[in-house]
Amino acid sequence: MQEKDNSFYKAVVNKNNEKITLILDPYTGAIIDSTMVADSIITEKEAIAIAEKHVKGTGDDTEFYQPSDQTPYYLVEVELEDDRDAVVQVDGYTKEVKTITWEDDEEHDNDGPE
Repeated sequence: MQEKDNSFYKAVVNKNNEKITLILDPYTGAIIDSTMVADSIITEKEAIAIAEKHVKGTGDDTEFYQPSDQTPYYLVEVELEDDRDAVVQVDGYTKEVKTITWEDDEEHDNDGPE
């Protein structure tokens, strides 16, 4: 890139939900400038909207988890029109749906005829 007769390289590094922008001297490789911006965690309301849209239902209950060994996430319980329930895991940074767990209807859990 060029800016006011000065050439430089611009590198963007994504690491652990942080974006680091480096400005490098093209001849020496020295770092001229660097900035870091951390991604922000989505809100509970955003997580509910993502889950509702993904399984086409209505959000009922939400829990937020922030384990030390992985990225934070929401578990959103969603009720569908056909009386099924799904628990949708939404990544707290990327907004990606990670898993969907369908809850069994307890009325159909009988071991045999009554």
